[in-house]
Parts: sequence; structure tokens; C-alpha cells
Amino acid sequence: MMIQQRQEDGMNQLIISEVDKDNHKQLTLVNIIMTKKLVDGIFCIRNIGKRTFKQCKIQKIKLFSGGGLYNDLGSIKIGNWIEVSENFGSRRGQSFVTYHGEYKNNKKVGKWDIWYKQFNNRWDSEQIGGGLYDQEGFFKIGLWIEVGDGFEMNLQIIQRGYYQNDEKVGRWDILYREWGSEKFENIGGGSYSEGGSFKIGKWIELVDGSLVSYICEYKDGKVISMQK
Repeated sequence: MMIQQRQEDGMNQLIISEVDKDNHKQLTLVNIIMTKKLVDGIFCIRNIGKRTFKQCKIQKIKLFSGGGLYNDLGSIKIGNWIEVSENFGSRRGQSFVTYHGEYKNNKKVGKWDIWYKQFNNRWDSEQIGGGLYDQEGFFKIGLWIEVGDGFEMNLQIIQRGYYQNDEKVGRWDILYREWGSEKFENIGGGSYSEGGSFKIGKWIELVDGSLVSYICEYKDGKVISMQK
């Protein structure tokens, strides 16, 4: 059996499963930098690395899909992509966040959706956020729902508000939900200036990677008072 996976850096990865004469399962991991279909239908593969390891027993394998297309030179993302979050699959809290959308000449364009997969008696996927990029791929525009830093099973925090020319403007809310709950509840937030360059007025903010909150007062983007 052979499984091919597209890597984030454009590399392809082949997992080849075989059974040897002693009935032991052998898995061979092959990294390839290019797969190119020739005019006669034959694939040309440039092998840049190979690892082989043996296992007597494999109980269960779960694959979470992601990837997309590069151009013929292998350097520019094009078409539809599924990308994984920075801490995707972390053991700490089962962070399975993916981003679904389109690339045009290596730039994100149009609608991008944010999906989250979690296990609650069974594996379920749901859209938890997303928004729009302009068609030139320069700016985020309009209403966005973004996941907070370190989003995972036990720290499900999102932020909701508006972008104007890639700058956050107006009211932005911080929302949280407990594991197993369906609804996000507002726990903080504040306002940005209309020019989108700095925070203004009263904010309820969170300490990074936690639910600990504090109250700040901003003036011209600078904190003038703070209390827990």
C-alpha cells in the first residue's frame, strides 16, 4: 500500500507499507521534491531522502487532510488550499484548526474559512471562523472571526470584528466556550480607532494562552491604566 501526502514546503511524502516474509509490517517513508507527469504518462520522481522502520503491530492510524497546488516551478501556491494551524495536532490540547481558501499567485484571495475538528464521543468538524481577502490578495476586508493564539480543546477563544484595508477597526469582541459547549460567550474586547492604527478607550484583554483577564484604558494606542 502507498500513501502520498503533500507537505507545506511543496515536498511530497510517500508512505509505503509492505509485509516481509516473517509477516512483519515495514513502513518506508520517502521524501520527494518533485513529481512531474511527462507527456507519455510516466511520472518522474526525484528522491531526496528515505527512511525505513519496522513495526510489529499498528493499532490505528488517523489522517487529517491538508495541502494544495503549487505552480510548475514549485514556488507559488495556486488554487484551493487547506492549511493547518501553527500548533496543529499538539498533544497538549488536540488543536486541529485548518484554513480553507484560494491562492492566486501565492496570495490569499476571496473567502477563507476556519474549521476546527474535535473529538466529543466522535470526530466532528465545524466552521468556527473566517472572512474575506480582497481579490488582489493584499488586504483582509469586512467582518472576520479569527481564532485566538493557542486555540485548542481546552482554550477555545475567538475574536470577532471588522477589517478595513487590513487594519482592525471599530469594535472587536473576544469570545470563549468550554469544551463540549456549542455557543461562544463574550468575555472581553474593545475598540480600535477608525483609522485602524491603535486601540482606544476601555479594553478587557486576556493574558496570552490563558483565561486570565485584565482591564486596560488606552489613549492613542498607549495604556494609561491597567487593573486585574
